[in-house]
Amino acid sequence: MVRAVDSQDGEECARQLQRLLEIQSQHGTSNQVISVLELLLPSSPIYDLLLSIPAPGTAGQTEEGGSSASSTYVPFPVPEFAPPPVYNPLQPLSMASPPQPTAVPSLSASSLPSIPHFVHLPELSFALLITLTLIAERDERAGEEKDVADQRRRLGAGGEKEVRRAVGREWLNRSKLPRYYDMILSHPVAPDDIRRSAESKLFRHWYRLMASLSRSTPQSKIDHTVSAAAVGLFDPLPEPPLPSKDLAREKVVEMMKGIILLDVADEAVWATWLEWNDVASVDDIDIGFLHKYINHFPSSPTTSLITGYLRYFDRPMPAVEEDTSAAAAKRARLNRRERRKQKAEAWAKAHPDEEIPADQKEEEDIIDEEELFDRAQVDGVVGQKVTDDQRKDPFAVLVSGLEGNPKSIFGHKAVTRAYLQEQDYENVIATAEKGQQLVRNLEIENGQKMPA
Repeated sequence: MVRAVDSQDGEECARQLQRLLEIQSQHGTSNQVISVLELLLPSSPIYDLLLSIPAPGTAGQTEEGGSSASSTYVPFPVPEFAPPPVYNPLQPLSMASPPQPTAVPSLSASSLPSIPHFVHLPELSFALLITLTLIAERDERAGEEKDVADQRRRLGAGGEKEVRRAVGREWLNRSKLPRYYDMILSHPVAPDDIRRSAESKLFRHWYRLMASLSRSTPQSKIDHTVSAAAVGLFDPLPEPPLPSKDLAREKVVEMMKGIILLDVADEAVWATWLEWNDVASVDDIDIGFLHKYINHFPSSPTTSLITGYLRYFDRPMPAVEEDTSAAAAKRARLNRRERRKQKAEAWAKAHPDEEIPADQKEEEDIIDEEELFDRAQVDGVVGQKVTDDQRKDPFAVLVSGLEGNPKSIFGHKAVTRAYLQEQDYENVIATAEKGQQLVRNLEIENGQKMPA
């Protein structure tokens, strides 16, 4: 194998790899099979050499070169590559669980296409890349959870949060996943939805690593591109040095800028950008950014908070283009509501001395709930029950928005300023103190001094 690489004999290299794959799939471990398959990816140091072999079915292939293995096409579909869980403002990104993969296809040699197919057909190369990524997600998640459980059983191990941060730091730094996610992002046949999922997972990976690092970590470059050529084709890659917290934060910021610039609706990114805004006053936050947040994530608790802030301080609200089908559905609900109301009024008029029956009362309650929900949508307080007075009072909408997102620095700044305008100085102090504690927590997490 090494001799074929040194002599730049692509066909001999492919034959040796095919034989090695068959041997490892029968007698080797899963990691040994993966180490062979990784050499078929575009990032492989021998990928260009493998590209020199004839494409499947061409006259350049010989029986000795493995035509029996390469002439028959074996389907290898792209597995499901699910996006990360929906963002939850009450679940810190720093403590998010590793990706939970879906089912992974078999990697036995008999179920895989031949090496020429993998090299010359981009869709098969992409399917292989997704499969290896899912395996890494599964194995790294299981390994991290096992190490957390083992560490917590030790005397003096500390709390769960402390143990998870220490264990996560080691797993995240030596992880294969950033390299795989980068390859997905640059792969020529990757569909947009899978690219977006890979980008979202890569952002969360770097955020967790950043949060797990201490400020005293020595300065070092971020480098997950060490190739197998530097250490031997089948040797495990060396574990990279830990990056400094500043460099990891710069990576997180770089990713956020790109995702927001492309207007990709990943709420974890948008919410982080909102909370990290280096401004002394909430009024200095770009109003266009707030409008986009509302339009991208209409049912988010953070959207309720932003909407309350804009209404209370009489700032421009976004122009929302209502979907035609949604508008028709809303009109139908309003018409149905009006018919129910008329029916109830007619019954009450016909029976002035009788109590409204239970079934009629239940129908009235349904009308009230639907109306509350629609009005809450209009007011940006989706999913919360609000009274008529609250709907009329922007201040109440703002405060209820903070109750739905109690860890928001943006929310505490906005509500503190609102209490000050209301001359409620007791709540000014209480809300400001909570907000300052959140700022201190963020400074520990990202290693950057934030404006109070």
